[in-house]
Amino acid sequence: MEETPSVKPQEEPQKPQEQPQKPKIKIVERLANLRSRLRFYRRTTFVLIILIVAISFVGWRLFRDTLGLGISKIESTAPYYKEVKRIIKPLRYSAISDFVRPEVWISLDFDKRSWCLHNIHRFNEKGSIILAEGRYGLCGQLAAYVYQEIQPLFGDGYLVEFVRAAESGYFLGPRSSHFILRITGRFPRINEIYILDPSLRRYGSIEHFEDYHFFEKMKNLPFIDEQNPNSTFLVNNAIPMLIRKHFLLSIVVEDNDGLFDKNNFALALTATHRHKYAGRYIFALRNNKGQVGMFENKDLADLILKEREYSQLREKIIRLFKSLQKQRQAN
Repeated sequence: MEETPSVKPQEEPQKPQEQPQKPKIKIVERLANLRSRLRFYRRTTFVLIILIVAISFVGWRLFRDTLGLGISKIESTAPYYKEVKRIIKPLRYSAISDFVRPEVWISLDFDKRSWCLHNIHRFNEKGSIILAEGRYGLCGQLAAYVYQEIQPLFGDGYLVEFVRAAESGYFLGPRSSHFILRITGRFPRINEIYILDPSLRRYGSIEHFEDYHFFEKMKNLPFIDEQNPNSTFLVNNAIPMLIRKHFLLSIVVEDNDGLFDKNNFALALTATHRHKYAGRYIFALRNNKGQVGMFENKDLADLILKEREYSQLREKIIRLFKSLQKQRQAN
């Protein structure tokens, strides 16, 4: 029997032993993760810086405005500070509501070079001043209102007087008729003097009012004593209407290059920036040698006034000017 040669089973080639793989992939992933985090931190830091700057700016503006209005703990040692603060905090310097009332009108006196705003003041049955909505008024109206509110507080311990003053921010002129209150301590507080400005809502020791110049003291305001609803001004002198956004808005009757007669006068709404002496026209109607012209700065109006406010003021000025034109034709 023939033997077949035995065949050795062929050995499978031995696979090379796999070397342990270095963690390159993990390192790349970690680097990518770190870069992603770094970008996130950079963006977050940038956003936080912007927020901090914005919050700081807003906080500074609020602090500055609050300090400027006197609603600050810096002067909280003034007598009856909390009570006075509660009284003056809601008040606002604005005569728009009163000015646009139908019964308010203007007359011109060419001989005396003056003009009169009729029925701008209102009084109740007791002779006390009436504020529009209980909080809006001119400086004299606000001062008269606050005077009657604080007088019972101070009693006999302090003397409360009206003062005509100039304030370097809004009321600069030597003919300024800005009215504030002066509170002087009586014995034994004879060295205590405090100033209260209801229009700008400032209250504190006189040392904090270096930006004021005091002209004269008065026991009462003339229009209160006389119960006079009218206010009279020399030509080219304005009656302030509103303080807002660092502007003082006023109504003024002007002459025309020195001429003031039935053919030469103007009625205008002006805006004067704080610490500035001269104002700019927002809306003006001018009678120039019998020819009527109009000027309007709508951009400035939009910057300061609400649309409804400007519409009311504009329409009122037009009506008043037409009335003055009729008076001119009648004469």
